[in-house]
Amino acid sequence: MNHLTFLLIIFITLPNNFKAQNIQSLINNAISSHASLLVLPSGNYSFTTSLIIASAYSLTIMGNNTYLIFDPRTVMSSYITITSSTNVTLTNIYIDCSPLPFTQGLVTSVSTNSISVQIYTGYSSNITQFSSGSYMHLFNTSTQQYKQEGGPVYGISSSSSITGGMQIGITGVTVSYYNIQVGDTV
Repeated sequence: MNHLTFLLIIFITLPNNFKAQNIQSLINNAISSHASLLVLPSGNYSFTTSLIIASAYSLTIMGNNTYLIFDPRTVMSSYITITSSTNVTLTNIYIDCSPLPFTQGLVTSVSTNSISVQIYTGYSSNITQFSSGSYMHLFNTSTQQYKQEGGPVYGISSSSSITGGMQIGITGVTVSYYNIQVGDTV
């Protein structure tokens, strides 16, 4: 008995105003037409929701200088969700988020239950990221490794902007328990 195998490839000419939601449509159409390869258009595509790949079988989704940028303020779960699928490959796709869902800085002062952090240039000093329930990781500045005793620091109760927003104050931190020191990186 002879078997024939077909490779279905979808190539589409796209308008200049192609948007992120169209990426989801391209994926849905490739799945419904049982395509084996979908080549995404080049460009930056900003998402406010997760990208869903559902019921796909033997599908390769290939980027072509394709950047998928997710907004962590609105995409609260995984950026790309693959469900009820087998043999799905994503390749040559850049995945990022904007704004970054974290910031980095240097501990500049320490008291019994609070610290001040100088935010590094290029990172957000938006203090709403440091609301109640937030946590931080401590790093040894000289080794760039997690501090052994530092674990994630939970229990942050509040934060406030100091000196024009590039330095923040964080309270509700048990400084002695975590061995937080001036010069630590968070």
